[in-house]
Amino acid sequence: MWVACVRLMWPIMAASVLLLPLPAAPTTSGPKTVTVQLQNNGSAALTSVTVQYTLNGGAAVSQTFTGLNIAPTATGTVSFTTQASLAGGANAFVLTASLPNGTADPTPTNNVLNVTVYTALNGAYTINNLGTASGTNFLSFTAAAAALNNGGVSGPVTFTVSNGPYTEQIELLAISGTSSTNRVIFNGGGRTIRFGSANTN
Repeated sequence: MWVACVRLMWPIMAASVLLLPLPAAPTTSGPKTVTVQLQNNGSAALTSVTVQYTLNGGAAVSQTFTGLNIAPTATGTVSFTTQASLAGGANAFVLTASLPNGTADPTPTNNVLNVTVYTALNGAYTINNLGTASGTNFLSFTAAAAALNNGGVSGPVTFTVSNGPYTEQIELLAISGTSSTNRVIFNGGGRTIRFGSANTN
């Protein structure tokens, strides 16, 4: 369920880590198996590789996958034994691949990929630009809208707004999971959101 491409370059061995397509929203929070797709960009079969991920700045989870037999230009999938526990809203992953067939990478700086995975919102949240970003507090309407547009909802959602003002413009798309009971409510509490348009027409 994860992202695009980390390229590892060696004269003979070159591997990419391709994230599988994201699951259809709404996606629930909780433990999830991290499955990645490997692509062999080298000229010899890929038999082993080490892949590592971190979630929301937490401890790194690393696993060496052996017994592979991925031909040049072909792809294969592997799954981590240790699951990732997704929080509600945005989840920041950092994915690193290294040591194809046990070969050290001479240029490791190009092997890292960052991706945000969204899960469905459900319950009470705040929008407080003077607070700390967390699983229940968004620093802006833009961040809240991104969580709704990308992750959808799995129940009624209420945003209580404090502090501000907020100078931004947002667009809410068709939010997955919404219904007559699963409504999204913004309780502005008299706070201000404004947009500084440069359009003089």
